[in-house]
Amino acid sequence: MPRIWHVLTFVLLALAGCTWDNALRRKRDAALLSRDDPPRYELLSNDAGPPPPLVTDAIRIYGNPAENQDGGLELHAAMVEGLKNSRIVRLVDSTGVSAAPITGYDVDANRARVNQALAAFDTTFNATFLTTRYRQPPDAIFGPGLAIPTLRDQMTYGAGFTKPLITGGQATLFYDPSPSYLFLPLGNGANFNPLQIAATTMAFNQPLLRGAGIDVNSAPIQIAQITAEQSAWDFKKEVLLTCRYISDAYWELHAARVALKAVGEVLPLLEEAHDLQQKAFEAGRSIYADVAKAQSQLYTYRQQRAALLSRVMAAELRLRNLMGLPPADGWNLIPTTKPDILLGEIDTNLALDDALANQPDIVRQRLNIAIRQKQLLVAQNGLLPQLDFNALYRMNGIGDNLGSALNQMYTNAYADWQMGATFSVPLGRRQAQANLRATELLFARERAMFEQARFTTAQQLADVFRQIRLDYEQYQEASQRLKSADEWLSGTRLRYQHPLPVGDGQNWLFQFLNDYLLAVRARTDAAIDTATLLASYNADLVRLEQVKGTLLYRYGIDFAYDPCKQVKTFEKALYNQPTEATGTPTPAEQMLPPPGAGNPPAAEELPGVPARDMAFEQQPRIESRPPAESRLPVEDVPPLEETSVLRLPPADDP
Repeated sequence: MPRIWHVLTFVLLALAGCTWDNALRRKRDAALLSRDDPPRYELLSNDAGPPPPLVTDAIRIYGNPAENQDGGLELHAAMVEGLKNSRIVRLVDSTGVSAAPITGYDVDANRARVNQALAAFDTTFNATFLTTRYRQPPDAIFGPGLAIPTLRDQMTYGAGFTKPLITGGQATLFYDPSPSYLFLPLGNGANFNPLQIAATTMAFNQPLLRGAGIDVNSAPIQIAQITAEQSAWDFKKEVLLTCRYISDAYWELHAARVALKAVGEVLPLLEEAHDLQQKAFEAGRSIYADVAKAQSQLYTYRQQRAALLSRVMAAELRLRNLMGLPPADGWNLIPTTKPDILLGEIDTNLALDDALANQPDIVRQRLNIAIRQKQLLVAQNGLLPQLDFNALYRMNGIGDNLGSALNQMYTNAYADWQMGATFSVPLGRRQAQANLRATELLFARERAMFEQARFTTAQQLADVFRQIRLDYEQYQEASQRLKSADEWLSGTRLRYQHPLPVGDGQNWLFQFLNDYLLAVRARTDAAIDTATLLASYNADLVRLEQVKGTLLYRYGIDFAYDPCKQVKTFEKALYNQPTEATGTPTPAEQMLPPPGAGNPPAAEELPGVPARDMAFEQQPRIESRPPAESRLPVEDVPPLEETSVLRLPPADDP
């Protein structure tokens, strides 16, 4: 019989889940995390230590561009480098570039709190050992019907397990005789000195109304899990913003370098004009004021070139800051990604659906509603009265030694049991009703905030569409203006080089100089405006992907904290290939840029900036081609890199 009780005790302990980790606990945790909820996504944390320092030596904070090497940098590489350097992403604010408030560490911390919530149902082991010696004064009363001893030694020891249940109840299994050992030095009969006591208690308590049910008791766990998902979406929002800011800085650097190139190309022409005016003055065909005028224009453009060089360096510093690179490392960052010069046909309804499904703000607000639903369930349960079922069973044993006491206990000949229920309810239930009303109002608030988030996203998309369309129209006009300015500059340069002879009091050289300088200014302004508008248009395309929440997929970037693993989830649903049945592209496919715009070509003439070992992964780029009719070509608009006044006929001496 004792052996049977040992086996039974072992089985009860195993069922209570008292081991450190077992299949029962893992199965329970999985059920709590997924019960009646949408699918949860595993948050892959990067437990590696912080990334290595930027440089091992002292950080260089300034480098002369003329002494640096030119290194090609693609937009995709800039985004990846900016994300790989740290789990703390960087944002642009009024003071410059600063760290985002949400980091990868916050995601890991909230993920750890999910395990903390799961621990509410872990088994607890308790043990007690107390030894006491009593030395009472004479005439002290020991107990009813007993002699009055003055000396007594007592020992209390016990151990057991407490198991909270996911139904709200509690089960306990304890070996808890009290006292376990008693010794009276003066004695009190032949069988009473010393005395060993044995007792094993099994108790069970289960709420039947308030606090009962798996849904109510698992609500804190699921709330912790939803909060962890929210932190992942918050971090993803910051990552999307960082990629957008990197894109803005990248295209700003592109525009600044094109503007610097435009001014640098006209400087030889102004120097040539100054030399021609100097020779004309020496030949007596003009006055020195004409020479000073050409010289003044030359100095003006040199000053503008210095200002544009400062703009280039400022844009490069901002880009380096966002990418996590040191201020100077011996390289000049040269953007090599070809800007998109075509306007794609965008399905606005599909773009709105993408934004409503992937925009972090909307998803986070949807998770807020899920949290309020769990809290509303708990508040509704709080209105119920407290009705608990209680049961207790105790086996007792007594003997001169511990072995005899345990043998008597295991015979189960002397057992106590208790069974019943307790009931309580606060009259009026004002606290529970007030809590339920407040929870209902918060739930209604989150639903209203969700609708506002949807409305705000639609407004943001409308603003992006407006900006894309208007920037592109301005770019088209600026491109035509640049083309006309090139023709104007070419004609005025030839006419200035071969002026009409002086006659009838007309100084044609002076008039042609004015026209020539005006054409130089018009061409320079047109080139700068064209570069700025083209950069703004390409930045708007990236902003569109950021508002839609698909920017990471668009550039083939995957990172460990993505709550939905966007690349794998939407690869077929959003940007799928032509169907096998019809062979026609989907509407989403028509949103892709033309060949070469999304997948930057490698720079042949420039070496790439040396990459650094970081923790983010790169996924293969998505190669999908839109149909020819899905884009509107711009006729006769050459790329900025091919537009140069240096292709004009060479100058001739007067």
